Amino acid sequence: MALDDLNDLFQEIILDHYKNPRNKGQLDKPDLRAEGDNPFCGDAVQIDVALDNNNYVTNVTFSGAGCSISQAAASILSEIIKGKNLTEVSHIISLFRKMLHGEALQQAEMDTLGELRSLHGVTNFPIRIKCALLGPVILADSINEYSG
Repeated sequence: MALDDLNDLFQEIILDHYKNPRNKGQLDKPDLRAEGDNPFCGDAVQIDVALDNNNYVTNVTFSGAGCSISQAAASILSEIIKGKNLTEVSHIISLFRKMLHGEALQQAEMDTLGELRSLHGVTNFPIRIKCALLGPVILADSINEYSG
């Protein structure tokens, strides 16, 4: 696949998640609730997570408003973490951070990111990295608080 074709595919994924967000809403009694905003641009995200007794994600929703990058990242993340335990979720967020900060990842690590890879192009726009990381960072903070 040519680089231009890959970039087009990634843009389509981002726009699709922005226009047709997955798991949009709120849970009545989440086990984890992560909330945050970026006061510089107005992006806001809330992620609600339901867990089973072994800390596997059984349900996840997100709500918020903002640019296509912040909202698509939250939508994609909500799909990827379903069925994962909190250790796996933290690992995915760590890999995503590394990717956006320009660290080289191995192919298996990129595969772990699934559609989050579509946000790799954000590295070309440093001001937008905070947009892409808003949802993942607040979720990581919430996981750290929950895990104590």
